Amino acid sequence: MKKSEILNVLNLVKPGIASKDIIESMTYFYLNKDKIVTYNDLISVQHPFDIQVKCFVKAKQFHDALTKIKEDELQISLNKGKLNIKAKGTNVNFATIKDKEIANRIKKVNKSLEDVKWKKLPEDFVTALMMCSFCTSKNESEGVATCVFVDGDKVKSTNNAQIAMTKLPKKIDNMFIKSSAIKDLKALEPIEYVITKSWIHFKNKDKCIFSIRTIKGKFPNIEKIFKKVKADSIPLPEEIKSGLDIASIFVDTDLPTVTVVCKDKKCIVRVESESGEATYEADMNYKGKEVKFKIQPEFLIQMLEHNTNIRVDKSIAMIESENFKIATALII
Repeated sequence: MKKSEILNVLNLVKPGIASKDIIESMTYFYLNKDKIVTYNDLISVQHPFDIQVKCFVKAKQFHDALTKIKEDELQISLNKGKLNIKAKGTNVNFATIKDKEIANRIKKVNKSLEDVKWKKLPEDFVTALMMCSFCTSKNESEGVATCVFVDGDKVKSTNNAQIAMTKLPKKIDNMFIKSSAIKDLKALEPIEYVITKSWIHFKNKDKCIFSIRTIKGKFPNIEKIFKKVKADSIPLPEEIKSGLDIASIFVDTDLPTVTVVCKDKKCIVRVESESGEATYEADMNYKGKEVKFKIQPEFLIQMLEHNTNIRVDKSIAMIESENFKIATALII
């Protein structure tokens, strides 16, 4: 068999490898004859591959060894509990383990997929998830705030300080998707999905299945917040991104904000902290009354990727394009 083909599969199933060795076999690849599987209780990924052996093998060692073997043509076999890889001039043996509990859990995931009817994902589904993932929390205690919420034909997110929403071309089933899983899901390039009792499953054209634990919760009504913003649009200059980049070097780690002032056809970015200070000015096409607000520079840069016209109303700054809205609470 080809080393390059095995590595491609291992890289796709790696998201199911646990980052911590809480249960040993969750840090292992499960080679299961006609597929390679990973499982960490939150994510399970399985990819068809005729590996011809059945065992659990330490993921990091197996992947690293394959990467370092120069030859592409390999022979893989299992003998007396040792997984053997042979290539020209190379002979490697890996210790393996058996874990009936994890094997049974994986079997239950597969059982839940029997006779299901897969549904087609709308175009740009993962792109919509990626756009909204920027407004999610990394604090696991915050529940649904760590997820992107698919609500019919809308995709929404909030970390309780910022909100984002975009539109899909058609309605699909409601689901919460962990933001931390979205980058790996993007790599899969899924085209279909199905929701079972405990899992949301995504499948790509090669029949690789990426399963994420279902999450239950109530998502806040963020649409009403967008509707509250009544202010006129202000066209920020494209060059402001450079100013925000420079200013971000000096932001306070506890309160990482810069001050943005729009007045007299000028857009000014200012920051002052213990580590230093910076000011950046750029010409702009704005003649209205002075607008001044504080905002996280990284978030404003992200907002400006979608549109440079910003609306600032009391304690909210919002940018919207045809199908996407993103807003942040301003720091007073």
